[in-house]
Amino acid sequence: MNFIDKVLTAVLAGILLLAAYEVSSAQQPTNPSPLANQSASVATTAGGQTLVLANPTRRFLQICNAGATNPVWICPSGVTPAANAAGCFSLAPVASNVTSCTSFPVLLGINTAQWNAIATGGATNVTVWEY
Repeated sequence: MNFIDKVLTAVLAGILLLAAYEVSSAQQPTNPSPLANQSASVATTAGGQTLVLANPTRRFLQICNAGATNPVWICPSGVTPAANAAGCFSLAPVASNVTSCTSFPVLLGINTAQWNAIATGGATNVTVWEY
């Protein structure tokens, strides 16, 4: 292999390496930025309260219990919020050292639905992230 062939081989190897890097960089997943977030104080009122309205364009939803000591129950529209109610999810308080958030990925009707909530043991702050 002469000098010119070695140079061309090196240049071609560099181009292929650069192309491979560009392809792998383009395929890296990115974390979406939230379109909206809100913080609400969820009360212990019987029947609960609306936490987040339905949004047909929402791609992802995350609901977090920011309260230190009280659990919060979240339920999709159509289910009356209550502790241990069928169809509801419990969000542990931050002090429990358990994950205090729940995420709803792109599932038809779940992440776009209205969600209602009720606190148990006292009013509790909840944060909602819409993507």
